[in-house]
Amino acid sequence: MQAMLRRSEWSEVKMHYEHGRSHASSVTYVYRRDAASDPWEPWVVIAQSAILKRLGITGWGLYAARTFKRGDYIGKMSGTLVGHYATREAAMTAPETRRLLRRGHDKLITVRPSQGSGFDLIDGQGAGPPHVEMANDPRGTRLEPNTELTEYGWLRVTRGQVPAFSLAKTVEQNVDAELRWSYQESYWDLHELLGTDAAHAIEVD
Repeated sequence: MQAMLRRSEWSEVKMHYEHGRSHASSVTYVYRRDAASDPWEPWVVIAQSAILKRLGITGWGLYAARTFKRGDYIGKMSGTLVGHYATREAAMTAPETRRLLRRGHDKLITVRPSQGSGFDLIDGQGAGPPHVEMANDPRGTRLEPNTELTEYGWLRVTRGQVPAFSLAKTVEQNVDAELRWSYQESYWDLHELLGTDAAHAIEVD
């Protein structure tokens, strides 16, 4: 399935969503196909996040546009390569990481490169389809992750089944269709540190 996703062509279509915050609300359907002669199939949907809504935050989330089952791959995290580091700890505590986080870049992850050792730090902000960077962490809610991000940056389903997003349902009614994974405690520890005066003292310009 990874090979299929690597060679996929992608297309995005905005659709009206009457259950959004305003009458003119829309969601974005992301479609994929293997080749120009193949039919397009719905893959994921970008819509207001039910996870964030439960936390009192308005923001985007990533939903399944079709039914996925355990072991299915959604896509690979893409974006800008910030740097290469010997360890995950070195990547997440690097001065570059702190600067980006303070500028609002909250889609930073570490992945193993396809070749060689160490870890790449990827800034997923503004990455392209299938927009894996839009998947949220259910931390702080009663929801559990239904996907995981592999060490090589692939988002993979870990639950038995994730249902498809429905335009006929509200965001809250679509909560089971939202793709969610744990960012891990090291990610949140760094964010909490950056909110303290100590973080400013250890930043290197």
